[in-house]
Amino acid sequence: MQRGDRVPELDGIRGLAILLVIYWHYVAIPFGGSGGPALWLARAGLYAWSGVDLFFALSGFLIGGILVDVRDTPHYFRTFYARRAFRILPIYVVVCGAGIALASAIPALGPVLGPPMPAWVYATFTENLWLLRGPWNVYLAATWSLAVEEQFYLTLPLIVRAVSPARLRNAVVALAVVSLAVRTIFAFTVGPGGHVLMPCRADALMLGVWAALIVRDERVRKRIAATPAPLYAAIGLCGGGLALFAWRGVAVHALSFATVAYSLFAVLYVSLLLLAVCRPGGVWARLMRLPPLRRMGKLAYGLYLLNEPILALTRLVLQRVGLGDGAGAEAAAAVIALVVSIALAELSWRAFESRLLAIGHRFSYQHGYARPAAGAPISARSPGI
Repeated sequence: MQRGDRVPELDGIRGLAILLVIYWHYVAIPFGGSGGPALWLARAGLYAWSGVDLFFALSGFLIGGILVDVRDTPHYFRTFYARRAFRILPIYVVVCGAGIALASAIPALGPVLGPPMPAWVYATFTENLWLLRGPWNVYLAATWSLAVEEQFYLTLPLIVRAVSPARLRNAVVALAVVSLAVRTIFAFTVGPGGHVLMPCRADALMLGVWAALIVRDERVRKRIAATPAPLYAAIGLCGGGLALFAWRGVAVHALSFATVAYSLFAVLYVSLLLLAVCRPGGVWARLMRLPPLRRMGKLAYGLYLLNEPILALTRLVLQRVGLGDGAGAEAAAAVIALVVSIALAELSWRAFESRLLAIGHRFSYQHGYARPAAGAPISARSPGI
């Protein structure tokens, strides 16, 4: 794996992550109190929220790999943060601002969308800190995981720059172990809720960085490709342990999650990521290259921000037209909201996000900011995502 390589399987993994999150919001939560087939569908998604852990592992892999590749460049910090800002801020500002404006202009929408958190919380990406003690029935509560990633972006560039490449692999594994220890201590001393804090979820992030480091070692990558048994063992053990948790109905705030389960998810998802990257001819990699899954991955960030507000507004519309509040109405709301969310995310990507991303990529790690040639099309202005 060389610097600048694009790995199509990673788009599919991102698509899988957002599908898990949507399943949690659209099926597992609303149908958890139902009966019959709907209840079984909900139970099948008992841990679908772990799509955020897959996002964490993937983020560690991608961001860690980028930073390792450019650690000695002259515009290391400025280019990294400029590119992240152009990728993350525009649609985030639009969705946050739209929710706050709607709640102010139409007070009746406040209970539907959830009352906004204070504006400074959204502005500083501190949703996770606010939710540690605040109510969760607020607008864009799911952005706690985005806050975790933003706080990770503030720390990882410093770590990669400060720690020598020879020691970095051991350092990130040590930090993953420290994350487990911090989460365990928090659970025993403060109580549940620490899962929203960046240090308590850094095991998935740091193991993702570790995966990025080992795939850049050609010998290790070839060894994994030739002998994937350790990955299969890790997937089997972690998956089996989590299946046992699910069978026993262990809830997210249980002590066992703080001490074990989150780390099992981290190892499971990093193992699946490595399997896709190191064995491109395997069944798992071929699944992750399926075009619909890759497209969902391309739209994942927009879907992440839009899926819950669109579902809430769809429920309101269906109630106003007299469709009712039963399981049938909930299913209809889920289908309609999914279609609308995908359409809006597609529109946002084509007309908005991809263009701003291209502007962000004018910042070069080697040469600083490069202005495009006059009249150059968008596609010619950006080296890619």
